Amino acid sequence: ELLDCCCGTGTIPKAAIKVKRAALSVRNSVETVWACDKYQYPLQVANISMTDAETINIANRIFQHNALTLKTGEHISIVNPEDGSNIDLRLPCFGTIVSNLPFVAFENIQSDDRQYINELVDRYGLDGRADLYNYIAVKIVDLLKDGGTLGIIVSNSWMGTIKKKKFIDALLK
Repeated sequence: ELLDCCCGTGTIPKAAIKVKRAALSVRNSVETVWACDKYQYPLQVANISMTDAETINIANRIFQHNALTLKTGEHISIVNPEDGSNIDLRLPCFGTIVSNLPFVAFENIQSDDRQYINELVDRYGLDGRADLYNYIAVKIVDLLKDGGTLGIIVSNSWMGTIKKKKFIDALLK
């Protein structure tokens, strides 16, 4: 199972499905790639991006969710493209999480994310003035299976600072 928790318009999930199709059936390739985003609009584009003529009747594991609140075992509802009914799933532990995390400077983080960020700061000893991707990266590690792989794209502008050490330490916890 693979997750892109900030999928935007679906570039990473689309590529993951393509790579998986070399080794798995079309259905298994689609059904083992999960994608979510906080905002509805990019999800519409991602759903189109992740679909082709062979997968048109297979439900993409795509849903709207804030990455800061994702929990393994959580109920997720997706739409069955064949008949429009809802398919209820549980969010699994993932072997791989890959994402181009959003760059949102500390000063521009939305107020609805502050409570989740404060919990992560307390739990992991993070810098309370870090950019949003720091907090998302630490949170999504909770969704990885033991021995799983996390591949994220983040800004390197802060890599020479004390925030780097706190961030790396938090990921390793």
